[in-house]
Amino acid sequence: GAAESLPALYVLAPNHAGLTTQSQPTLYWYLSGPTAHVEISLFLENDPKPLLELKLKGVTQAGIQKLSLSQQGITLRPNLEYQWVVALVPDANNRSKDLVASAVVKRIAPTPALKEKTASAKAPELPMIFADNGIWFDAFDALLNWMAAKPKDAEAVDQITALLEQVGLQEVKIKPWPRLYQNSGAATWNSRRRNESFWRDGSRIKSARNSCSSTMGF
Repeated sequence: GAAESLPALYVLAPNHAGLTTQSQPTLYWYLSGPTAHVEISLFLENDPKPLLELKLKGVTQAGIQKLSLSQQGITLRPNLEYQWVVALVPDANNRSKDLVASAVVKRIAPTPALKEKTASAKAPELPMIFADNGIWFDAFDALLNWMAAKPKDAEAVDQITALLEQVGLQEVKIKPWPRLYQNSGAATWNSRRRNESFWRDGSRIKSARNSCSSTMGF
C-alpha cells in the first residue's frame, strides 16, 4: 500500500499521557527518511476542533524532528490533556492513505521541591531530575538541548538511551555527536527506532504499537 513507500513515522512520547511543566513545550517526533507532505495538529481533550493545524511542504532529512509550541503561539492549560498528531499525506485526495502517529501531553504544575532542584541544577543534571519525577517531555527536551550544546558529550547519548528504554524504546539508537539539521523550522537529529504502524480511520485516530513496557513513572 501507500504506507509501505512512506518513511517510518513515530512520536517520541510514552504510550500514555506524557507530562510537562512547561506552558509551551517542544514536542518531538521521528522520521526514518525524507517525505514531501507533513501535517501536524493539536487538539484539546474532548474537542474535535484543532488548536493548531500546521502543514509542512516537506522534511528533507531523516531523524528527530521538533515542534515548538512557543513558535506556534500555543499555550497549554494546566491539568488538561492535549493530543498531538503527525500525519504523512501521500495523497491529499485520499486521506485513508495517511500514515499517522499521535501522543498525549499534559501540563502539570511543578512541586516546590522540583522547582528548588531545577533552579540550582546544572544542565547535565536536569534530565534525570525531570525523569525521576516522571516528567517525560521536560526530561527529553533537556537531554536534546544538552546534546546540542555539548555534541561530543557521550554521557548525553547514554542518558537519552536510558530514558528511551524506560518507555520501551530500547531499539532507538541515538548516535554520538549527531549532526543538527535545520529544515522547515524543525531541528533534526539522526537516530533509529523500532517499527510501528499508525493509521487514520475517518476522524478517529488509531495506533498499533509493538509491545513495550513502561517503568519509572513513564
